[in-house]
This record gives sequence, structure tokens and C-alpha cells, in this order.
Amino acid sequence: MTVKIAILILAVIILAALACLFAGAEIGIYQFSRLRLRLGVERKRFIFLILDRIIKNVPDQLISILIGSNITCYCITGIATCLLLDKMKENQSVELFVTVIIAPVMFVFFELIPKSIFFYRPDSLMPYAAPILFLFQEVFTWIGLVPLFKKISVYFTKLTGLAVHV
Repeated sequence: MTVKIAILILAVIILAALACLFAGAEIGIYQFSRLRLRLGVERKRFIFLILDRIIKNVPDQLISILIGSNITCYCITGIATCLLLDKMKENQSVELFVTVIIAPVMFVFFELIPKSIFFYRPDSLMPYAAPILFLFQEVFTWIGLVPLFKKISVYFTKLTGLAVHV
């Protein structure tokens, strides 16, 4: 195994972990007990203070989660395609393999399973996820992605004639 392939496989593993985190947090942010949050904040526990900041700004956090989820899935698909192109040398076979095999595997293992786990265990998992989610929310806000998608969302909401909640 070459160094390039090892680095790409390591990148896929890290991206897969992030994809699972983003998918699970999408559900966990709603399922997390507000009573536990309040008790953790009253005890001045650092993780709960971060989680409180996240939950107070759910729209921005959801935008960040969705941005992170899309970026990780696109990167995993791209890396998998590159790795397969090195081995298979036939573009159509690689495209078919990625579409038929990798996309459903990603859907099951990086979307459905993490969402189910976070649905049933949000109180134990969300405090651990909070610092990572907060970091990505801050980065995506700082580079302008969250405000951009927020404005796009408001624009399309106004087009539909619905009430705008920002």
C-alpha cells in the first residue's frame, strides 16, 4: 500500500466519523433533554455550556450540520472514486460501482444508523458531540456559509409566502 492510498483511506475514515456525527446530531439536537441541559448549565459544566449555546441557535446549527454532512459525503464519494479509478481503469465501471454500492452503503451507515443511535441516546451522545459541532458552526459562520444559506432560506421562504422566522 502506498502512502497516498493510506492517507486517502485515513481521510475516508475521518470523514466517515464526521458524517456520522453530523447525521446523528441532526436528530440529537431535537431529542436532547432540555431538563438535563438546564441542570448541566446550572452546575456550570463546560460541555453543557457549549451545548446550550448550540441549542439556543438551532437554525444556524442545523445549517452548519447540513453543510458539514454534504461536504463529508461529497469528499468520501470523491475519494472513493479516485481510489477505484486507480484500480479499475474503466470510468463506467467505477461510476456504476460508486452509484450502486457506495451510495447505499453511505446512506445506511452514515445516515440511518447514526440517526437511530442519536435518537435513542441523545442525552449521552450530544454532550460529546457539542464541542465538534460548535467548532464547525463557528468555522462555517466565519467563512460566510451559514449567513449565505440563511439569506437563501429567507429568500425562498418569502417566495412561498410563508412567515419568515430568523
